[in-house]
Amino acid sequence: MPYREAQDTEGCRIAFYRWDGEKNVFLYSFPGVQYTDKSVYGMFGGYPISCVAVDWENPFTWSFFGGPTQDDLNAISASGAWSDVNQNGNPEFAVLYRYCSNGCLNYGVIAVHLYEIQTTSKVVDLTANLPGVIEPIKGFVHSTDPLDFYIYDPTLEYCYKWCTIETFWIYAWDGEAFIDVTPKYADEYRKKGETILASLKEKKAVWPREFDLLEILFLYEKAGLRREAVDIFLEITDLSRWPNAIPDEVCWLQFARASIQEDFGRGRPFQFPAFDLTNAYVETSFALAHLLPKMDTQKYDLSACIALLPTPQP
Repeated sequence: MPYREAQDTEGCRIAFYRWDGEKNVFLYSFPGVQYTDKSVYGMFGGYPISCVAVDWENPFTWSFFGGPTQDDLNAISASGAWSDVNQNGNPEFAVLYRYCSNGCLNYGVIAVHLYEIQTTSKVVDLTANLPGVIEPIKGFVHSTDPLDFYIYDPTLEYCYKWCTIETFWIYAWDGEAFIDVTPKYADEYRKKGETILASLKEKKAVWPREFDLLEILFLYEKAGLRREAVDIFLEITDLSRWPNAIPDEVCWLQFARASIQEDFGRGRPFQFPAFDLTNAYVETSFALAHLLPKMDTQKYDLSACIALLPTPQP
């Protein structure tokens, strides 16, 4: 379909038929898969603008994005248009979906869906229920013994285009479905967290990007390390670590600390603090006037934010 129309419609559909010796018998059809609506690429419908049958060994398939390594291809028994990601002997046919509604970040984003032919009358999208997307670029096989894969979380755009927190789950096949095995690699995630923490500690006199301070929360959460994530976040956002922070930045530190502790205390997934500086399209004092009444100023130190509120007129 024309580019503009395809943004708000399916854009493409894949259909499977079986040849019975005389005619093609229709089995299943799958619509163009919508990108998650929690991502900037999904909030306006999320339909793909192009859909390409995957030829695993053809570099042109992965143009602009890189591609899987030969080790990846060997691990999933990929050859031509076919693969066996779950190593159960049933072949999969893959489709590469590309998304970008407008003003793409580089070349937009991609996701690969795997359609497994389980019997002569049954085809299943193995990737339909994953929390994120498979991006088979620059290596997506995490381990070959056991065999498991990185699943990219596309929901953590702190601001449009240039403020993305890149984190991954690790999934493996349990015989019936892909399951989350990320907590098995908790130590691996801790090592990544230590690298992040070391980098932040070097920035004693330079205010970091806000989403760099938040990164460890979402990284550790995937590995089941929420308590550790909060402890580290409170350590790196302690006001004494940022002596050169301006009042707006001190307020952000206080507000973020309160927000994250509320998320943890209520047992809900970590969220981006409602008050941020990167997306400050409105005056700080105006934003805080709407946000602070929702916070417990008795429980949390939000003094720097209160000081930024507009002064009441006589």
